[in-house]
Amino acid sequence: MNIKNLASASALAVAAAMGAAPGVSASTIVDLGFIIDESGSVGQANYQSSILALRAALEQIPLADANVTYRVGVVSFGNGADVVAAPVVFDSAANKNAVLAALLDEAVPNSIDGGTRQYGLPGGITNATNYVAAFDAIHNAFISSFGSLGDNSILNMATDGGWNSGGNPTARANALYNDNGWDSLSFEAIGGFSQSNLNFLAGIGFDSGGIGGCGITTDAASLQNVTENCFVIDVPSFAAFETAILTKVRKTVIDTGGDPNVVPLPAGLPLMLGVIGAFAFMRRRQMTAA
Repeated sequence: MNIKNLASASALAVAAAMGAAPGVSASTIVDLGFIIDESGSVGQANYQSSILALRAALEQIPLADANVTYRVGVVSFGNGADVVAAPVVFDSAANKNAVLAALLDEAVPNSIDGGTRQYGLPGGITNATNYVAAFDAIHNAFISSFGSLGDNSILNMATDGGWNSGGNPTARANALYNDNGWDSLSFEAIGGFSQSNLNFLAGIGFDSGGIGGCGITTDAASLQNVTENCFVIDVPSFAAFETAILTKVRKTVIDTGGDPNVVPLPAGLPLMLGVIGAFAFMRRRQMTAA
């Protein structure tokens, strides 16, 4: 755990000791940053399917409650990087749906708002794979949206190949942990990585124990506490990515104290129930007085 997390935990403990009422404002803030490979080697169909798979996975993330508040953002990368869904707080159905809509529009251009975003930007039509640009983009997106990271900050990167543009990403990955304050970086390695490339990803990932030493597995269901352990999931194909990312996100929600099975109430329902309750109370008083 980074020092910033210890400080946040201490602040929450002080608030609890002073009798602070429970509520969303006291939630643990969990940042979830997702990085999706858009390089030319992925291809348009596979990129679109991976975006839709991620979209399905993000539907499992619940809205903020007294325990945990999620902040979610997505970037894609090729030779450069692009913000697909700017990080927002999942504290309302509207905010969550904005991220889901952005992903749908990314997978099926012009399906939502008539936008011009197309596969292949930025630099995606080349086979350039720039990890450094991806790491810069996701960090900058969260800082731009919130000014600082939350209590627990988790990055997940899906790629079909090693870096070949932008320079060796080791130093930048290390800086995400040492300088920028991210708590975890894990990967899905899609489409048959060599053992040496798997080992490279395992070496630049990080978790609460520090940099490197991430586990390598072919079974996402075997992941143990994704908030404390980094990992590289060796995914055989893009067709198998959906199962991997669905499982990974579900486990992340559970391990961070959320409930992926919660179906939130419509935004106006609590107010409506309150009005109904007040009306019933007044009606009972009138009947008693009569």
